[in-house]
Amino acid sequence: MTDKIKHECGVAMIRLLKPLDYYYKKYGSWQYGLDKLYLLMEKQHNRGQEGAGLAAVKLEASAGNEFIFRERAAGSGAIAEIFGKIHETFRRFSSDKLKDIDFVKKSVPFAAELFLAHLRYSTTGKSGLAYLHPLLRRNNWASRSLALAGNFNMTNVDEMLPAQRRIQASFRSSALPDDERELPGPADGQLGGELRQHRSGALQEVLRGGRGAGLP
Repeated sequence: MTDKIKHECGVAMIRLLKPLDYYYKKYGSWQYGLDKLYLLMEKQHNRGQEGAGLAAVKLEASAGNEFIFRERAAGSGAIAEIFGKIHETFRRFSSDKLKDIDFVKKSVPFAAELFLAHLRYSTTGKSGLAYLHPLLRRNNWASRSLALAGNFNMTNVDEMLPAQRRIQASFRSSALPDDERELPGPADGQLGGELRQHRSGALQEVLRGGRGAGLP
């Protein structure tokens, strides 16, 4: 960055290097990573004037089980609202279940090893729940699912969107209600997600011996 950091968005990320049972035995809670993320987000609370969001990824999820979760909220009280919703999901399980680490790792949302958080303070673009990061693109293949959060502006969106459409990238309509949209569009965050997903897919095609359309 060449400019001084002023009122840009805040970003935080945590990657646990030990399994959840390690933190449960040492600290008495498998929510160690989630608790640390809360502190990191609160330290940047002033950045989240428009809203905030977080994504959690289970790195050792079994095939067929959900492994990526997201929660977002708008407004200056977004952090408290987000963590309130997450802890509400925990209350759906009995105390015995929440002490069973194997069950927690398999079945409890947000009981994860990787966390990504974003606090939005936009300098350009639109506002609203659909434009809060992390943006999420789900795919049937885990390696092609994507959660994206950043502090950036893409200034050539108008030129890049037609190029993506030529390789048949699909964009969800901005006319859909916020809770039905995965990525808002067209916007720089959506385009960034599409570019990263396409490059990932093209690279896998190359590794399988294919041409990898669109990959330089």
